[in-house]
Amino acid sequence: MKSSTAIVQEVPTCLCQQIMHRKPGKPELRYAANRKEYIIWCPTCDYRTHPDTNRQSVITEWYLSNQPGNKHIEDMWLKRYLEIKEGATAVA
Repeated sequence: MKSSTAIVQEVPTCLCQQIMHRKPGKPELRYAANRKEYIIWCPTCDYRTHPDTNRQSVITEWYLSNQPGNKHIEDMWLKRYLEIKEGATAVA
């Protein structure tokens, strides 16, 4: 999976800063050439967008899911985070 830092200035930091009181690293745009899918990933907490073949779609998802100060978005972020962690545990 190839990583790109070209979008670092384009997207907000991860909500793990606000919800989990962590100091998040810069989000990374990743591209899996074999599946032709993009994701944006937080290297601090492993939060990531759903994979999509459209780069702009994952950027938009990241924007919408990492808006600070909105209780509903924070709740949805936490739900997605727990789904990611549960999936990682099921695979391991």
